[in-house]
This record gives sequence, C-alpha cells and structure tokens, in this order.
Amino acid sequence: MKTTPPRRHPSHPLPTAKVLGEVRPFGSANGLQQRIDPPSDASIRVPTVSVVMGVHNGELTVAETIDSMLCQSLSAFEFIIVDDGSTDTTAERLQRYANQDSRIRLVHQENRGLTAALQRGCSLAQGKYIARCDAGDWYAPERLERQLAVLEDSPEIVAVGGGGQRVGPDGEYLFTDQRNAPPAVITQQLKQADAAITHAVAMYRTTVYQQVGGYRDEFTFAQDIDLWLRMVEHGLLAEIPEMICRIRIEPQGISLAKKVSQWRLAEIAYQCAALRAKGQDESTLLREAANLGIAKQPAQTVWGKIQTRLTKAKSVRFVGNQLFVNRDARCRHYYLQSLAINPTSPTVWSRWLASWLLCRHRE
Repeated sequence: MKTTPPRRHPSHPLPTAKVLGEVRPFGSANGLQQRIDPPSDASIRVPTVSVVMGVHNGELTVAETIDSMLCQSLSAFEFIIVDDGSTDTTAERLQRYANQDSRIRLVHQENRGLTAALQRGCSLAQGKYIARCDAGDWYAPERLERQLAVLEDSPEIVAVGGGGQRVGPDGEYLFTDQRNAPPAVITQQLKQADAAITHAVAMYRTTVYQQVGGYRDEFTFAQDIDLWLRMVEHGLLAEIPEMICRIRIEPQGISLAKKVSQWRLAEIAYQCAALRAKGQDESTLLREAANLGIAKQPAQTVWGKIQTRLTKAKSVRFVGNQLFVNRDARCRHYYLQSLAINPTSPTVWSRWLASWLLCRHRE
C-alpha cells in the first residue's frame, strides 16, 4: 500500500481553524457553543442519524466530544455510546450525560477493542445513516446536517467524510487534512491507496453497511479501510471540503503505536478487494488478518518491551516533528519525552537544539 504525507492546506499555518464559517482557536472551551435542546421523544423515535462512538478509558477527553455532538444543528439523532470496558471514571461520566439527554443510548461491554465496540453500536443503530465519532475529537455544529444533506441529495454516495485539523494531546495545531474533489476522484484515491475518508468523521448508509457485512472481526485495525473498500463496490465516497472536525492525535493511540499491524491489515484489505474483483476467495487472507489480531503482543518478551518503548519514542517524536514544522516551540516538550525513552537518538537531539533557534512560542 502506498503511503503519502498528510494533506496540508497552505491557508492554515496557524493554530486556528475556519470551521464552516466560524474561526475557533484550538483549546478553547466548548462551553462557548450553544447547546441544542434535545427534541421530544416522539420526534426521535425513528431517528434519521445514529451516531456511534466506542470509548475505552476516555475520562480526560470524552466530555469535549459529547458536548460537540449534543450541540449539533441537527438535533433529531440518537447517540449510541459503547463503553468498551473502561477502568477509569469514563462509565460514570457517560452515565451522567445519559441521564441528562434522552438521545444518548449507553451500552457497556468487556474490553474487546474498537472493532467489537463499533459492531455492537452499529447493530443497535435505528437511523437511516450511521455517523462515526471518536472520543477526544471535536465536531463542528453543522457536521451532521452537512453530511446528511450530501447523502440525501446524492443516492450514489455511500459514505461521506470531511476536512479537519489534527491536533496534539493538548490541542496543539499539527496539520490540516482536507480535500476538495468530486466523488469519483475521492473514490479512486481510495482504490489506489492514496487516501481514504477519515473514519472518525464519516457518515454512511446503514443499508449499505449491513449489505456488505459491516465491520469484520478479522480487522482489529484498519477496519475502516476494509469497510470503505467493500462499500465502494456499491457506490461512491464523498468528502465535505470544509473543516468539520478537530481530531486529537495521542502518542499512545492506535494509529501511531500500532502502525505496523495497522499497515499490514490495510494491505490485506486491499488484497481482499483485488480478490473480490476477480471473483476469487479471500478466506486465506482473512485468516491471516485474524491471526494478526490474536498474535502474541511484543511487550510479553524482553525484545518486545524494547520495541514497544522505541515505538512510543517515535510516536511522541511524530507530534514533536509536526510542531517543529510549524515552528512551534512546544515541540521541545515532546522531544524531551522522546529522549527520556530513547536518549541515544541523534535526530531528536538535533531537532531539540534547532528548535531553540527556529521555533517561537505559541499561546
């Protein structure tokens, strides 16, 4: 599978985002948003949109996500939240929200991972469309309304994403990810492994999701790539070019710390798609994907523990590098974290030293 650098937009070099006409600084309190009162129970008995979120130990960031969803301009939706075996105070926080807003449907399960949580949530969805969101991310008030309009107006579209900004653990601006292209181009870019719509801000047709079999057990990672490749066999992908989300990158997150398994599973998803296109059986590849999901974790061996620490150092360095590119002095904080794990990296030492000459402070 080809890899490409993040899509950057030259008009957004600073840590602010034009989100559907509103300039909002990162790290600002979501309390500034106007919360939309939930509609009557009768009006959401059969909701048009089912928002599905899985969360595990998200006590520090889940409130920001829920607040942004409850402030959506489209108010008649259900919000299915699957607590995936959290061991912190996440469950209590979620229950407080559920007690206050009838749109929230709270489900608890043992810790089985994101794929299982999404399977559970989507199986309960009553809406014509399913909208994904991730704990820790923020969504513009018009997100659901805009995506719903695309799917309602264009029956050939099976899923729609949107532009967004990536931020660090403390809300530091990292880079912008957005595309302004017709659905045929967006779909072709997925098929060529150039780019996919972002999972955490996708909305898709429930009927097509069910028709292709939903999220598959074998894909503990890259479950979105596998799903999109099966869905585009029935239609096109689209993307709203405006920035409708703010996605938080955590060094310990799936996409960074587990990237080796994620990349291999994404490759398998593409290989499966190629077999389906030829009418051939994909069971052998699916068994390999399943084995990746149950393989012995590297940290269980001495060498595996070393690999885990090095991977964490690289993940922290990734955030530092993005801030360094933006000439943001906060990169030094992440470089020092990386050096605390792996003090022998000359690259990190050189970047840390260079940051004192090249980077200015951000407020």
